[in-house]
Amino acid sequence: MKVENYQVERLSARIYQFHSDGVRGNIEMIIIFTPLRDNAYNLGFGVWNELLEKVDDSIETRNGDTDKILGTVAHTTLNFLSEIPEANIYATGSCPMRTRKYQMGINKHLRDLKEIYKVQGLVLDIHCPDARIGAIPDWQGEWQNLEPGVNYDAFLLSLK
Repeated sequence: MKVENYQVERLSARIYQFHSDGVRGNIEMIIIFTPLRDNAYNLGFGVWNELLEKVDDSIETRNGDTDKILGTVAHTTLNFLSEIPEANIYATGSCPMRTRKYQMGINKHLRDLKEIYKVQGLVLDIHCPDARIGAIPDWQGEWQNLEPGVNYDAFLLSLK
């Protein structure tokens, strides 16, 4: 998968740093793989808030490099999977619009991804009022192989 991406520095076993460089300057970004249970990890990324010493995934950088940021996160995720081949990576956006943006990026490279990876999407059960309570693996809905034209609420990536 050929995508433009930034140089990434590994800060620890599951935390990575890179800098978005665009129209609003140089912005520190962090990618974190948080263990959930078994071999499941939640993929999170966002702007590093130095004052609060935490990642803020709700900030819109508007730095003009969204595709390069997403390419960097994708590249780092694939490298993480190559190091921990039994891992299952869960991801969703902090809002429906971001989830949709992630899906568009995945769909753009889906054919190449499917050669090596199992790519699934979660469609939440809209009839279940508590479908989104708890950690992602506990969400109620149906995991299915990712197909274009279906809107997903979350994504799961693992090696075949």
